[in-house]
Formats: sequence, structure tokens, C-alpha cells
Amino acid sequence: MNIAQRHARARERQLLIAAHPLIWLLGTAAARIGSVVSLPRIGHFVSDPALVREVLGDAARFSKTSDAALSHVLTEVIGASALVNMDGEPHRRLRAKLQGLFTPHFMDELLAREMAPPLEDAAAVLAAGGSVDLARFAKLFTGRIACSLLGIALPPERAEDICLKLYQSGQEFCAVLGLSSRRLGRSRIAFLRRRFEEFTADTRAAYEAGGETTVPGRLRALGLDFEESRGTAGLLFLAGTETTAAALPRIVSLLIETGQWDLLASRRDLLPAAIDEGLRLTTPVPLMTRHVVADTTLGRKRLRAGERLLVCLLTALRAPGMGAAPRDFDISRTQTPAFAHLAFGHGPHFCLGAALGKRELHAALSTLLEAGPLAISHRRAARRILLPAYEMLEVRRSS
Repeated sequence: MNIAQRHARARERQLLIAAHPLIWLLGTAAARIGSVVSLPRIGHFVSDPALVREVLGDAARFSKTSDAALSHVLTEVIGASALVNMDGEPHRRLRAKLQGLFTPHFMDELLAREMAPPLEDAAAVLAAGGSVDLARFAKLFTGRIACSLLGIALPPERAEDICLKLYQSGQEFCAVLGLSSRRLGRSRIAFLRRRFEEFTADTRAAYEAGGETTVPGRLRALGLDFEESRGTAGLLFLAGTETTAAALPRIVSLLIETGQWDLLASRRDLLPAAIDEGLRLTTPVPLMTRHVVADTTLGRKRLRAGERLLVCLLTALRAPGMGAAPRDFDISRTQTPAFAHLAFGHGPHFCLGAALGKRELHAALSTLLEAGPLAISHRRAARRILLPAYEMLEVRRSS
């Protein structure tokens, strides 16, 4: 391992520890011990990529829903039709209705409309020799897309304030919700309900108006009732803004730290692979939970009905099964097809917005690459948040 890769790993480790010190420590310790490791009162840590894929792909054996699961909390807050808190036939029916939501044409129009203003501003600042805070930049463009998802109008004079406040509210919501919450007290449930009502206050108007320019309107056209549309739009907002906004600055940092920014600038054909590699190492959702439906075996481990699995993507995507030097960031890596998109999950709950998130990253990175060589001038890790991220990552042209 060269010095640049060592420094890049250290930067990523600082972000992970700042956000989730316990998950980082338990996850990395468990991965050193074995593929499935039992921790009393916590659950079974699953760190092998093949076993992670098996768990996520088999909803009949490993359920996303139970009275002690995060999905139960989501049902209390969002309602019964939020997709990620569903399993079985109800989940399949709703998922089937959503197949026509993110068509390539719709995504292209959405990104051209909502990403153009912040992209143009960032390009102008960098061209003039100024610095851009990529954490703020990512919040702005994901915020604009979130407003479209929720049906929120954006007056030009207030667009930035609305987007940043919306992102902050979503971040606070997710921080309270947590990665593996089992139960929350009444006050926290009440807080989350109030926040969710704020996010979706304009959703009904957009749903009633219909049309193809907002997600609530498109959901109505796809045959969803209002509660299904509200739950889906709210989920897409919470999941999409957090993951993409967290991933972009981290991927840029990895490209610069490892000296691969110039390679990517000269080899734009590597951009899709660079995004996949960046998502693999930044692991937007480091931990997922499942519950054992009936007594079964995973690997060589006997599991009992009702036990909890902590599916640790954080360690699985850095495991030897991911290829040579799996903890290094290498944009020329050819990922194993079975694991190529594991950062977005697998099976019936594979991320609905995966294609949209990758297109957002492609558009943002393409603009930044046009600015030429970049250097990081200031950085600060965000602390105690749901998804590991930079609170600030300032870049400027290096020559």
C-alpha cells in the first residue's frame, strides 16, 4: 500500500469514527473474528459479502420488518406505506407500481432542471480562482431535487435557504431515527412525526395537481393513493438527499488524496467505474438490519427465530471477497458482477433511487472535472450523524 492510499484510508476512518464510533469499532472487530459474529444483546454481525448478499436477497428467511426493527419505528412515524417498512406481497405490489417512476427521460429532465443552477455557480467560482465547499454544494443540489420529490416550490430568491434548511431538517430526522433503532420514546416519535409533516406539507397539493414535473404527480399517475405517494416521496427525500450529499465530497476527497483526479480527468470513460468504486468505499449506508424469520443457518452459524442480524456493509465492501487490495480506492478496478452494486443493497429492497443517485454523482463530478486539477484547502468531519460525511470540504483549483 502506498502513502497516498494510507492517507486516504486515514481520512475515511476519521469520518467513520466521528459519525459512528461504536459501529466502526464493533464492525471492524467482528470482521476480524469471522463472517458471522454474535455479540450478546446486540445481534449477529454479518461481514462477508456473499453472506450479506444472501441475507438481503432472501426476505423469506430474513425479514426487514418486526416489532423490534427500524421498520416498526418508520411505520409509527411515516405510516404503513413507506416501502422500506414493508415486506412480502404488500411490498411487491407497491414496488411494482413504482417501476415506471425513474425513467431515463424523467431523470434527465429532473437533473437538467434542478442541478444546473448550483453546478453553474460552482464552475464559475472555481474558474475565478475561488474555493467551493463541496459539502454545502452537495446539500444545495440534492435539496433542489428533494424539493421536486416533495412538490415544494422554490422561489429563486429563497432557493438556497429553503434547500439548506430542508437538508438540515432531514439530517436531524435521520440522526434521531438512527441506523438500527429498535424503540424510540414518545417524545422522539412526536418529534419525527412533526418533522415528517413539515417535509410533506406541500405533497398533497402536488399530488392533487398531478402532472409529470413532480414526483407526487407522477406517483398519482402510476396509480398510488395519497398515503402511498406521501410515504414514498418522504422516503425518497430522506434516503436520497442524505446518501448522495454524503457521498460526493468523500469521493472527491478519495480521488484527490490518491492522486487519481488527473487520471479521471484524462480518462472520462472511467467515470462510471470511479463512481462505483467511490460508493463501494464510502458505503453510503454502513449498516442494515434484518430479523431471522425461523431457525436457520447462515454460513456455519445457527440462527434462531427472532434474532437480529446487523448487515455490516461497512466491512463487507472492504472484505477480501471484493478483489485485490479491497481497502484501496482504485478507479480502474473491475468489480465482481455479483457485488458491483451491493452499496445500494440487494434483492427485493434494492435502493429504488440507485440510478438517480448515480446520475447525480456523474453530473456533479463531470462539472468539477472540467475545472481542472483541484486541491483540498479545508476539511471538517461531521459528528454524530446518521451517515458518515464531511461537514465541510473546501476545494479550489491547484494550478
